[in-house]
Amino acid sequence: MTNHINEPFAHQDCPGGEHVCPYAKPARKSKTIRPDIRFDSYGTVVRIVGLTRAGRNWIDENVQAEGWNRIGDSIISDHRPARAIYDGAFNDGLAVGGVL
Repeated sequence: MTNHINEPFAHQDCPGGEHVCPYAKPARKSKTIRPDIRFDSYGTVVRIVGLTRAGRNWIDENVQAEGWNRIGDSIISDHRPARAIYDGAFNDGLAVGGVL
């Protein structure tokens, strides 16, 4: 039996040894999407962070925050309005991450 270990889909799991298996499928490359806005839940409060320029711009245009709500580039919000912010950003096509 010829070993085809340098060819695509070669593996050692088939009973025939190392060869090109007709049932093997190529590994899919997963594309990691970086969120534009991240939501970090701390129980009753949520930290909202714009991670990209689009995310920061969306927050500036759509989220009303007082000075005391801001810590650096983050906005601290009660968990109840944070859900509406999350949904609004998602519905406007931004990638959102984190857990509420």
